[in-house]
Amino acid sequence: MLKQTHKITSNEDWLIAPKDRALMIKTIEQASMDDDPMFVIPEMAINGDVAIIPIKGMIVSGVGFSERQPGFCQLEDLESDILSAINNTEVRRIVYDVNSPGGMYRGTPDVAVLIEKYAGVKPSYAFNSGVMASGAYWLCSGLSIISKSSAETGSIGAYSIWYDTSKAMEAQGVGVKVYTSGAYKGMTPEVSLTDDQDSYMQSRAMKMGNEFYSQIKRVRAGVNESAFDGRTFQAEEAMELGLIDGLARNVEEVISTMTKQENDNALLVQKVDQQDAKIQLQEARIKSLETEIAALSDLVTEAATKQPEPKAQEPLTVEHVQTLIANTKPEPVDMDKLAGMIASKMIASTGQPGPIPGDAGKVMTASERTEAHFAKVARQMKGIE
Repeated sequence: MLKQTHKITSNEDWLIAPKDRALMIKTIEQASMDDDPMFVIPEMAINGDVAIIPIKGMIVSGVGFSERQPGFCQLEDLESDILSAINNTEVRRIVYDVNSPGGMYRGTPDVAVLIEKYAGVKPSYAFNSGVMASGAYWLCSGLSIISKSSAETGSIGAYSIWYDTSKAMEAQGVGVKVYTSGAYKGMTPEVSLTDDQDSYMQSRAMKMGNEFYSQIKRVRAGVNESAFDGRTFQAEEAMELGLIDGLARNVEEVISTMTKQENDNALLVQKVDQQDAKIQLQEARIKSLETEIAALSDLVTEAATKQPEPKAQEPLTVEHVQTLIANTKPEPVDMDKLAGMIASKMIASTGQPGPIPGDAGKVMTASERTEAHFAKVARQMKGIE
């Protein structure tokens, strides 16, 4: 008899892989799959130059080919679709068509990295056609996300369910005892968890949850962390919280949005190229002016080197002074005024007007001596003596 260790519903994160794949198949088979698109296995489609990759149903990993059923999104299939779209030269853009409540933790972070990586190779958008929750949001968080106005987005976090069947076993008269080599070995629903095991399960869920939170904060700058409490949000509130980027009714509108964005980007690139061309032209002109200035500077330097060396100044001698005086025509001199000025200065400093040449023994007044002296000076200046 199979042991049901995990309850399987369409709204649960499977953080611990189910042990019994057959039970998953049985659960899906019991659901009403007649007309519900959730239970039709979708395939990648090519629309012109756009690859439309489905992420529909519960996200699982490691399910064998023969066990795959409608209602599951197999991560290995998703990875194969991504690589096929990237390697298809006719595909220029990718749209992920999402309607998924999330699923297993195992493999989800790795495929999320792959989706984000190849979004840098070919423009990629994600369209939320119904619900983009938990692992599905993790997968698409690094893309531009467009949502239907009625779609739900969020459920950010992680959880695991442990079914304690020990009391049910006891009621049936079955006692279970586990012999284990370690504190966390042999954890089984038939035996109640110890306190340490219980703490371990909580810490494991928190570790995965924190990894999820870090991813969202890294790829969606400005996201409101109040969205990290596990709730899902309709489009208007999801946009306010920074979880999505726009609204559309269907994939075709998303493709139109991508086309408009590409055209806007092309126009922006064209303007940038034009601006770069102007800058390059200005730089070329500046370089030309610098060349002309350098050439002019060289000409000036060359002309300066051809100038004759200035003659060295000869030392000033008495002969030079005398020649200069001889070649200078003296202005008329008021001899009386000059004699008076000199006599006054000499008398003020020595008490005498100075030595006066004259006939020996001739008695002369101070005034006569001064006049006679300067009369002699005047005659010399006029060239008479």
